[in-house]
Amino acid sequence: MSETRLPPFTPGQERLGLAVVKLMNRVNIWVYRLTNGRLGGRFLRGAPVCLLTVRGRKTGQPRTVALLYLDDGDGVVVVASLGGMSRHPRSGTAISRRTPT
Repeated sequence: MSETRLPPFTPGQERLGLAVVKLMNRVNIWVYRLTNGRLGGRFLRGAPVCLLTVRGRKTGQPRTVALLYLDDGDGVVVVASLGGMSRHPRSGTAISRRTPT
């Protein structure tokens, strides 16, 4: 079976994509909170969504992001992604630098 590879995003596509991701994240958080997760609580094909608030790495200000998560036995796997863009999301950096509580 052959694998189809898409070309990487151009810098312009990444700028536009990042703006869309930020807007959709804000809308999803607003709808999720307004409906107590009834709307905005599932992503495509039913993947569950959680709202995660972490302190910014540089500012220390609380930041909330909507992220996909999966159950993993007694734990949870949280997915921070920018959908194939060349850099990692800032929320992923803030999460990975925290010690478990």
